[in-house]
This record gives sequence, structure tokens and C-alpha cells, in this order.
Amino acid sequence: MAEQPSDIASVTSPSQLRVFLRATQEPNDVLCCICNPKLDADAFVADACACLDRISGGE
Repeated sequence: MAEQPSDIASVTSPSQLRVFLRATQEPNDVLCCICNPKLDADAFVADACACLDRISGGE
């Protein structure tokens, strides 16, 4: 049984937070965000996922 690919990944360093998101409906659509490491990551990811889904949906 194959595993489902992840929809989110992140890499953190002292100088930046990199967030990689995969669109829900279009798995080939991805978004890479380079952010301040002090960012509220949970809130940002929720907003970024919604934005990516809108973009992938043609809005």
C-alpha cells in the first residue's frame, strides 16, 4: 500500500521559516513561502492553504 504524499512541509532556521504547501485539488500546484521565523506559523499556514486552493481553483 502506497502512502499519500504530505500536503505541507517546513524547514526552520534561525533566520527564516520555509513553508511548502501542496494544493488539495491540484497536487501538482505547490507554493513555497519564505517567512520570518517569528511568524505565527499556524495562522499563516491556514491562510496560505486557503490562498493556494483559490489560486489552483482558477479564482
